[in-house]
This record gives sequence, structure tokens and C-alpha cells, in this order.
Amino acid sequence: MSQALAFENSLAAVRSAVAAGLHTFGMLAGLAEDPLREAGAQRVIRDFDDERLWALISERSPQDQGVVRS
Repeated sequence: MSQALAFENSLAAVRSAVAAGLHTFGMLAGLAEDPLREAGAQRVIRDFDDERLWALISERSPQDQGVVRS
């Protein structure tokens, strides 16, 4: 499984990241959630403080390597 994540705020960028096989977050920066999801975003967040982002990072992080959130 790839550990790469993409964070995109345009529909074209979401489509490109999804086509590349990346787990893609749509960023709510001028776009509504529905178009981002329709473009293929697996998750949609407002900013990098969103708990859904940190939950996914924690799931994917090896147990012996802690993720430090500043």
C-alpha cells in the first residue's frame, strides 16, 4: 500500500491525483464537498487540523514510529 497522500483544491488536481492512485483529500478552498467527491476525493477536509486527516495518518503510521503533530 502506498503511503502517499494528495491534498488538492481543484477538480482537475483531484482527478489527476486519483488517477495516479493516491489517497486524495479534497480541500474546501472555494469548492463545495460534493464536486470534490464526484471528482474522486476519498475525503474532504477544510484544513490540516481536521481530525479525519490525523486519524488516517495514525492508521497508516507504523506502530514504532510516532507521528508528531505540531
